[in-house]
Amino acid sequence: MKKLLFLLLIVTACQRGKVTPVSNCSTAFAEIPVQVTYTDTLELYLDSQMVFSPFTPVDFDTATQQLYAFDSYGKRLLTYDISNTDTLIHPTAEHKIHTREKVTYFRYLSPDSLLLYAYNRDYLMYYSIARDTVTHTLTFLPPGRSFPKTVLPARPFASPAAPIHLIDRVVVGAGYLLGEKTEENFSGRTIFSVIHPGHNNVKYHVPYSKVYQQNNWGGSHLRIPYTTYNAASKQWILSLPADHHIQVIDSNWGVTEVPASTAKGVCITSMDLAKDNKAIYDADVSLQYYLHTPSYRNIIYDAYRDCYYRMLELPDAAQTGKQPWLIVLDKRFQYKGEVAIPVSFALDNFFIGRDGIYFLDMANANQNIARYVQCQITW
Repeated sequence: MKKLLFLLLIVTACQRGKVTPVSNCSTAFAEIPVQVTYTDTLELYLDSQMVFSPFTPVDFDTATQQLYAFDSYGKRLLTYDISNTDTLIHPTAEHKIHTREKVTYFRYLSPDSLLLYAYNRDYLMYYSIARDTVTHTLTFLPPGRSFPKTVLPARPFASPAAPIHLIDRVVVGAGYLLGEKTEENFSGRTIFSVIHPGHNNVKYHVPYSKVYQQNNWGGSHLRIPYTTYNAASKQWILSLPADHHIQVIDSNWGVTEVPASTAKGVCITSMDLAKDNKAIYDADVSLQYYLHTPSYRNIIYDAYRDCYYRMLELPDAAQTGKQPWLIVLDKRFQYKGEVAIPVSFALDNFFIGRDGIYFLDMANANQNIARYVQCQITW
């Protein structure tokens, strides 16, 4: 009898950890094919110290056609002139960066100035190349480095897919916190962190969209925000993995939801686990949920063609990975078409050039070469 009671208690506890999942579905409409031409492959020479991964920090200066790559382990800034695409491209310059911090992201500001970001320390550093030193440091943390219980802002999780921008001396970045909270203040779990000029002047903006205000979305992969900035319209665009809409954010942090779904008609379904179920802390559980769930990704503004690219990932037939699709939206966010792109492309490692968008190709097996493939997209 005691054994039966014990088993009933276990079953009851497990049932408490289960919930009915909810599907967020889009309406199918006429799909328009988009043409992609893969051309002008760039082959960058790597020495024995340099490794290019999906998360290697890169930045591109369109005016000079210089691609900058940061060696996070050797703490070097490498410069590649990509105007010559006929041969293996060796670095034209290499500069040692003197900092103790692990740099996870950077922006090239000028021939003498870099913006370096250390995610694990919340440090943003202005670096002078001429003086070989950090000239001053900022932080995305508030005064006192603590938040009220109702506020859960995220420090920037920076990459080309969620860049940090310096706009009129204001620094803006986007990020996320791991986990699902049972009693969180939805308006307090914000995505954007903004550093204004002045001492300790940090503000936090834009909570998750209403799709996220209920249900369990895994606490990790489907919580990652993807952003882009349109300098001409002074708008931030936010793409969230579980939302068929994008958020268009004006200079006063007003948010407008705009439909930006695939034409396929896709359902994005939440987990069947309650938010307080400890199973979601198992990395494999959250990974398997992500691999089996359609989700959106990057939103990229192409200033040369005045359009946007939004990425959709669909589980493959073998359910071991996800097939990326590129959705084209015009400058008014109207659907223009979509197309599948190679699964080998690193969607976190890309840059925009005059003739197209370049993705790092992870199918390259040569450890002495980093290969970028140019995609010319027409519709």
